Amino acid sequence: MAMHPTLRFRRLSASLVLLLLLQIVGGEDPAGKCHAVKGVINVMTVSGPAGTEDYAQTLVDVEKAIVEVHLECESGCVDLIMLPELFSFNADAAPSDGFDTNPQAGAEAVGGPSSQACGRWAVRYRAYVLCPIAELDADGEGKLVVYNTALLMDRGGEVVGKYRKRFLTYGGSVENDFSLPDEALPVFRTDFGVVGVLTCFDVHFTALWQELNDLKVDLVLWPSAFDGRQLVRAHSITHHYPIVLNGLGVFFEAGGQEVFTPCEGVRGAYEVAVARMDTDQQIVYRNDPRNRGRALTDEVLEKHRDCLQGELIDDVMIAIRSVCHNVSASSTLAAHGVRGMRAYRAEAKRYSEAWRAARKPIPSTLEGLE
Repeated sequence: MAMHPTLRFRRLSASLVLLLLLQIVGGEDPAGKCHAVKGVINVMTVSGPAGTEDYAQTLVDVEKAIVEVHLECESGCVDLIMLPELFSFNADAAPSDGFDTNPQAGAEAVGGPSSQACGRWAVRYRAYVLCPIAELDADGEGKLVVYNTALLMDRGGEVVGKYRKRFLTYGGSVENDFSLPDEALPVFRTDFGVVGVLTCFDVHFTALWQELNDLKVDLVLWPSAFDGRQLVRAHSITHHYPIVLNGLGVFFEAGGQEVFTPCEGVRGAYEVAVARMDTDQQIVYRNDPRNRGRALTDEVLEKHRDCLQGELIDDVMIAIRSVCHNVSASSTLAAHGVRGMRAYRAEAKRYSEAWRAARKPIPSTLEGLE
């Protein structure tokens, strides 16, 4: 059957636009402009609709938004690009009654068009890319099923790993016939730290966020089709790790402080934001007996006053970050025996549980409980 001339023109135009964008991005290695403060990374979020009626055009539109806003921001390097939940899910391919008759409609396997595009963007920007897709794969019994999956690509465009959404949106959702994974919660090692991923409806289940804390993540990424910033901020405050949301392009430091986004731009259906995230910042409890209360922390801050800066969050917690080239706040504090809030709280929990199991009263000090 002959293709309609208008349709042929639209497809050709989309291909030409994509080629032009690749040439624009490829003109200079963005990684050459990277800043060098230890643990500080540039993160770009691309926020927009979940699902599309034309996934090929969506890939072109997303790349156009990334390229234009990146050039406009003059942000130099980008370490991580985060795309929207199910951003290229081909909703138009699904039957009119949803997934009830064909769970595979609209999904794609890893290595399909979306993950290929994400891999190209990773290579062009020398950046990690979080690439959420409707993933078509076989389950443990060999049956083809669909997962709400977030792929993480490394700077060379290879898949580091994937997170499959643990809790599907309940009631009246396009995910009604998606599948749930049975593997352990993964974390991903990158050149700037350990990254965890949770997706959308996962925000309501605190055990997942606690598990990421136990796995010692340095950064959590939360792609979502809705704005859950207050719930996510609560997890950042509770667990003291930084979180990036791309529902609306919001960034939280460890401890829940919102990060200023110096550059934002809207291109069509997509809003792009760029911010610097500190994955090395440490929250210290000022009354921790292992730190001799406030004494040890204050001594270290004084000794390293040219490179370490402390900012009080409240009367008992202080956020400490590095401002020097290749100086790590977390490593410097650890070298002097200063324990962070997350380690202090984990130890306090273990001791309380041990005393409870032994049916003995909880002591007023942790001394002698080794």
